[in-house]
Amino acid sequence: MMLSAPSPWRLAIIFLSLFLFMGCAGPPLGIENREVRLSIARLGSADGDPEGFASLRSAFRLRNPGHDVSFQRNTRALVSYSKTRAAFVQTGEARAEISGGALHRSSNLTVGDIVILRPGEGLLTDAPLSFVVFEVPDNPPRELPSYVRPDWDLSITDTPGGCAEEEGAYRRILLTWKPEVGPYIWHGINAHRVRISDSFTHYHPLVGGFDEFYLVQMVQPGGS
Repeated sequence: MMLSAPSPWRLAIIFLSLFLFMGCAGPPLGIENREVRLSIARLGSADGDPEGFASLRSAFRLRNPGHDVSFQRNTRALVSYSKTRAAFVQTGEARAEISGGALHRSSNLTVGDIVILRPGEGLLTDAPLSFVVFEVPDNPPRELPSYVRPDWDLSITDTPGGCAEEEGAYRRILLTWKPEVGPYIWHGINAHRVRISDSFTHYHPLVGGFDEFYLVQMVQPGGS
């Protein structure tokens, strides 16, 4: 269902024509200013737009205590860390391995994939990748896979609805709060991937809404 009212915050990461929608769990606590605002970081620019990203990050952290976001550009490693992270692949293609946990887990990675890194885990790749990395205070359930790959996982299928109601529209639920919506349940992050050519953005209500990120990927020639 399309919602007409805008969310209290829309944070747009303009980068590469697939949109990856992400909402952080729950409304922020202790924040009285609910005006609608938009932050943009042009991560595909020559310098990665550090000022734009710093402004976006500052606002996100203020409104979501315990959360953080970073941009790791053209890196072969995400070092082990004490908190849970969700790393969204923005550019590149590589073979990756998670280390530091009970098992060493390998997978191919490409644009649109998500890597879930639990406390104490790190990631090594054989070629440079760029990631938007969210630090989340809620640990993922044990059954949640470490690699979520919407174009390769047969359990993630096109699901009409929301911003892509047409049959055959590209809309894939990567992480959700509702078991009836998709296979991978996590209350820390909600994420789905849509194609802008047959999908429209939508907003959550001002009251009871939450911050939204649009990670723009794979822009076609002539796009901006």
